[in-house]
Amino acid sequence: MAEAEIEVVEIPSDLEMELDAATDDLARVRLYGEAGLWYDAFNEVLAAGQDAAARDTRLGLLDNLVNSEVVMETSIQEHQVRLTEIIELERSL
Repeated sequence: MAEAEIEVVEIPSDLEMELDAATDDLARVRLYGEAGLWYDAFNEVLAAGQDAAARDTRLGLLDNLVNSEVVMETSIQEHQVRLTEIIELERSL
Protein backbone atom coordinates (compact mmCIF):
# COMPACT_ATOMS: atom_id res chain seq x y z
CA MET A 1 0.00 0.00 0.00
CA ALA A 2 1.22 3.49 -0.79
CA GLU A 3 0.06 6.80 0.47
CA ALA A 4 0.88 10.39 -0.25
CA GLU A 5 0.06 13.80 1.04
CA ILE A 6 -0.70 16.75 -1.17
CA GLU A 7 -0.78 20.20 0.28
CA VAL A 8 -3.02 22.62 -1.57
CA VAL A 9 -1.56 26.09 -1.42
CA GLU A 10 -2.59 29.46 -2.71
CA ILE A 11 -0.36 30.86 -5.43
CA PRO A 12 1.67 33.73 -3.96
CA SER A 13 0.75 37.12 -5.40
CA ASP A 14 4.29 37.76 -6.70
CA LEU A 15 4.23 34.45 -8.57
CA GLU A 16 0.77 35.28 -9.93
CA MET A 17 2.14 38.53 -11.35
CA GLU A 18 5.09 36.72 -12.94
CA LEU A 19 2.75 34.12 -14.44
CA ASP A 20 0.57 36.87 -15.90
CA ALA A 21 3.65 38.48 -17.45
CA ALA A 22 5.02 35.21 -18.87
CA THR A 23 5.25 35.32 -22.64
CA ASP A 24 4.74 31.62 -23.34
CA ASP A 25 3.63 28.33 -21.79
CA LEU A 26 7.17 27.09 -21.13
CA ALA A 27 8.00 30.26 -19.20
CA ARG A 28 4.99 29.52 -16.99
CA VAL A 29 6.24 25.94 -16.53
CA ARG A 30 9.62 27.21 -15.35
CA LEU A 31 7.98 29.65 -12.91
CA TYR A 32 5.79 26.93 -11.40
CA GLY A 33 8.75 24.55 -11.18
CA GLU A 34 10.98 27.11 -9.49
CA ALA A 35 8.21 27.70 -6.94
CA GLY A 36 7.98 23.94 -6.26
CA LEU A 37 4.42 23.74 -7.60
CA TRP A 38 5.03 20.48 -9.45
CA TYR A 39 1.44 19.60 -10.37
CA ASP A 40 0.88 23.02 -11.89
CA ALA A 41 4.20 22.82 -13.74
CA PHE A 42 3.35 19.41 -15.21
CA ASN A 43 -0.15 20.57 -16.14
CA GLU A 44 1.35 23.49 -18.08
CA VAL A 45 4.06 21.46 -19.81
CA LEU A 46 1.60 18.78 -20.91
CA ALA A 47 -0.64 21.47 -22.37
CA ALA A 48 2.36 23.08 -24.12
CA GLY A 49 2.54 20.33 -26.73
CA GLN A 50 4.96 17.68 -27.85
CA ASP A 51 7.67 19.69 -29.60
CA ALA A 52 11.35 19.42 -28.66
CA ALA A 53 11.27 22.40 -26.28
CA ALA A 54 8.26 21.01 -24.37
CA ARG A 55 9.89 17.57 -24.23
CA ASP A 56 13.16 19.03 -22.89
CA THR A 57 11.25 21.06 -20.32
CA ARG A 58 9.28 17.96 -19.27
CA LEU A 59 12.52 16.01 -18.83
CA GLY A 60 14.02 18.87 -16.84
CA LEU A 61 11.02 18.92 -14.52
CA LEU A 62 11.29 15.17 -13.96
CA ASP A 63 15.02 15.49 -13.26
CA ASN A 64 14.39 18.31 -10.80
CA LEU A 65 11.63 16.35 -9.08
CA VAL A 66 13.87 13.31 -8.65
CA ASN A 67 16.68 15.46 -7.28
CA SER A 68 14.39 17.35 -4.90
CA GLU A 69 13.01 14.26 -3.19
CA VAL A 70 14.43 13.66 0.26
CA VAL A 71 15.17 9.97 0.62
CA MET A 72 13.74 9.02 3.99
CA GLU A 73 12.19 5.63 3.40
CA THR A 74 12.06 2.82 0.86
CA SER A 75 8.81 3.96 -0.76
CA ILE A 76 10.42 7.29 -1.66
CA GLN A 77 13.44 5.49 -3.08
CA GLU A 78 11.09 3.37 -5.19
CA HIS A 79 9.35 6.55 -6.33
CA GLN A 80 12.70 8.00 -7.38
CA VAL A 81 13.52 4.84 -9.33
CA ARG A 82 10.18 5.00 -11.14
CA LEU A 83 10.68 8.68 -12.00
CA THR A 84 14.16 7.91 -13.30
CA GLU A 85 12.72 5.12 -15.47
CA ILE A 86 10.18 7.59 -16.88
CA ILE A 87 12.98 10.03 -17.70
CA GLU A 88 14.95 7.32 -19.51
CA LEU A 89 11.86 6.26 -21.44
CA GLU A 90 11.16 9.86 -22.49
CA ARG A 91 14.78 10.28 -23.60
CA SER A 92 14.59 7.15 -25.73
CA LEU A 93 11.59 8.42 -27.72
